[in-house]
Amino acid sequence: MLWAKKSKTFKESSFLLCFQTDDPVIRYDEHPFYRQFTSAGLKAVDFVFMEKDQLVLLELKNYGQYAPKALYPPADELAYTLVEKMRGSSTGLAAIFAYFRTRNPKRLLFKFLDRMPFFIQRQHPWYIKAKAFEADRWFFLLVIGFPKGESSEVKQDYCDLLTKTWQSLSEVPLQIIVEDSQETFEALDLKIL
Repeated sequence: MLWAKKSKTFKESSFLLCFQTDDPVIRYDEHPFYRQFTSAGLKAVDFVFMEKDQLVLLELKNYGQYAPKALYPPADELAYTLVEKMRGSSTGLAAIFAYFRTRNPKRLLFKFLDRMPFFIQRQHPWYIKAKAFEADRWFFLLVIGFPKGESSEVKQDYCDLLTKTWQSLSEVPLQIIVEDSQETFEALDLKIL
């Protein structure tokens, strides 16, 4: 098969993430493009990758070190922080898009790729991410690790308030995955989205 899935494994916030995706997974907050914007005060998400034709922005939060629950960061404040990270990432992706479109010696390649089918476009990760940015096909995924033994009501109430605040601030869809703080993901297969 030409587009066989490649496993990509990362350790972040005590989570071991194994992505099963065709396209590159970029640790965005450590990427050289993002590093150029840190002096401007822009925040960024942890990971950026494509899932089908959607640009997924992934953020991980580990609350395993917080106990009792009164020490969790307030859910509404977290929602504001996440929206700020999404907007900072948006600014960075827009700059990447503009760079490749105007200054990059490969800009002719981008014009050529505009005319190609999707399966050829996906070979260049920043091209397709720029196209996803341009087309406004975004999806925000938040993985929260709560301490083991935390009640399901506390987790649900926290996620409900976070989601409600998020929806008042952004039109980008949000999905929250709740795990134990020391959980190991064997795979994060986002085809379930």
